Parts: sequence; C-alpha cells; structure tokens
Amino acid sequence: METFNNPLQYLEDILFTDGLNNFMSSFIANEQLISEGYEYYQPDDNYVRFDLIEPSGSKSPELYCEVINRVDYLVNFLNKHKANLYQKLKTVESDPQFSAILYTFYTSLSIYLNKVSINDSKYKDVLNQHLYTIVSDLRIKYPIIEKHKVFRIFNDASGYISYFQYKDLKASFFEDLYEVTYKLDLIDDAEVAEEVFYDVFTLPKPNLELKITFTQKNHLIAFYLKEIEPFFNNFNPVTIEQSKSFFNKQGKPLTSTDLYTSLSRNKGKDLEYLKKIKSNLDELKRTYLK
Repeated sequence: METFNNPLQYLEDILFTDGLNNFMSSFIANEQLISEGYEYYQPDDNYVRFDLIEPSGSKSPELYCEVINRVDYLVNFLNKHKANLYQKLKTVESDPQFSAILYTFYTSLSIYLNKVSINDSKYKDVLNQHLYTIVSDLRIKYPIIEKHKVFRIFNDASGYISYFQYKDLKASFFEDLYEVTYKLDLIDDAEVAEEVFYDVFTLPKPNLELKITFTQKNHLIAFYLKEIEPFFNNFNPVTIEQSKSFFNKQGKPLTSTDLYTSLSRNKGKDLEYLKKIKSNLDELKRTYLK
C-alpha cells in the first residue's frame, strides 16, 4: 500500500480507491491477529485474547482480557503508517528542499481532509482525527511553514466565533467561493491570495494587514457582497465597513454608504454580469446552504 517515495500513499489508497473497504474486509480471519493468540468472537464482531498474568509476591494469577474491534484495527493501522511517515521525514530533515517537501505533504493532507469531509463512512471521525493529529504534530515539530490552507482545521476546531459569524459550512466552501470570485474577475487572484481571502472572512476579529481589493465597479461588488450574506450571520454593509478589509478598485475602503448607494442607484446596469454573479453564487447556495 505504500512506497518509499510517498509515505502518504496509504491515505491515497484508503480515500480515493476502495482501499478502506478492502482493508476492513481483512479484519475477518486475520492471520496476524490469530497468530498472536486472538480469537474472533462473531456476536460482538471483535477479537479477544486471554492472558494469565503472574503478579509478583503472593498475589494470585489474574486473567487479563484484551479486545480488538474494527475501530481499534483501523487506528492501529493508521498509527503504524503515521509513525513511518514521521521516521521518513526525519531522514530528510537536512535536505535543502525539505521545506518544499513538507509543503507538498501539507497540500496532500488538505486534499485528504476535504475528501473525508464529504465521506459518509462510519469511520469518518477516526480518519479526521488521524489527519488532524498529523498536521498538528508536523506543525509543532517543523515550524518552518507559517501559512498553508491546511492549518484552517485548527480554526475550525477551536470553537471561536468569526467576526462575520460564518454558518456551519464545509471546509471546501471558502475555497469554492474564492474560485468563483476570481473566475468572475471580481478580484485578481495574483493580488489576493487564497489564504488572505479565507482569513478576512473567518478570523474572530479583523486584521488591518489583510484586505480584499476588488477589480470591478462598486455596484457589481455591492451586488456580490449582498449575494453572499446568507452564508453568514453578521455580514452586512455596516460590518463590512467596520472591518476595513474590503477595498474598491481605486484602493479605498468600502463604506456602508458606498454599498447602499450602489445597490439603489445602479439598477438595470450590467445585467448580464449581474446574472452571471447570481448564477454562480446560487450554485454555492444550493451546495452549502441545505
């Protein structure tokens, strides 16, 4: 399941092929567990092994029972490969390209997290926890990469309320919103990085060093911002102005007056463009606001 060059291959196999089902099917009549003295107990769908422990001193021997269920089986498998991943990374720590190697791993882990988020497997929580632990461990052990979109999982798990109070959305929502926004030519993706875009919408309080500068006329931007309000509980012209995070194409902060005026005075202009914006955002609403 794994190659030397890609110690994450086991995750690729489990999540993007039928590897998880194949692996879990090996739980029955497992030769290794049987060789270690475990016996399969069908009513509870688990393996049981009894050992007689001889305590020191005058105490009587004690019967010890060890049970392995399917979750244990999967966790043991994942932990084995996680340890192998850490060991292989350790062997290339001194490589001049180590930072790039680590960044590539983070990118793969982000893909796997997104895949798990739409997975309906009963082992979803186990897989999520496994991936979360890997990212957390690597971030602590190798603090050489300060920003990567995979780090969003720490924000998602922290329980804080964002300034704009985004609703219970899947992790992929902001990636899709960013893609829609630059494909509509509302922003320049070379000027507004995805990480900045995500942080502006999700941080618990505005960061004045982060900003989204739009490239179109104010009434198009006002319409776009109005259309994304349903994804938040506290996103409106007033909070947009107060955040000081949104700028028009002249580089001036958008105010609530700008937005209200643009919406009311420019009806009937650029109808095809407005229709295109609405069509794309309606698709996101159908996907994420069920």
